[in-house]
Amino acid sequence: MQYISDALLATQRALLDVVSPELRAVVVDIDKDKFEFFIRFYYDGEVSEGLIDLWSCAITEASAGLDPLYGLDNRIERIDYPEKIPFRGRYAYLRKE
Repeated sequence: MQYISDALLATQRALLDVVSPELRAVVVDIDKDKFEFFIRFYYDGEVSEGLIDLWSCAITEASAGLDPLYGLDNRIERIDYPEKIPFRGRYAYLRKE
């Protein structure tokens, strides 16, 4: 059984050295019924492919730290400030705005 605290710790560990000013939030959740790890990266403004590649690697690294039976529901989305960030689960990262 996977817990949200495991998902938060794995995600925060994966975020080391990939947080940039464009990153607004990282939201994680565990759906125990579907055996699914939910993670969303929300960013502000134009971002280079290099940064998106880094965030994709962080998603992979975070999911690797969890139970292999869990699937992955991941996405990197652009939501410019001041638009509200959709929320589900917990924030692994939240930029001060």
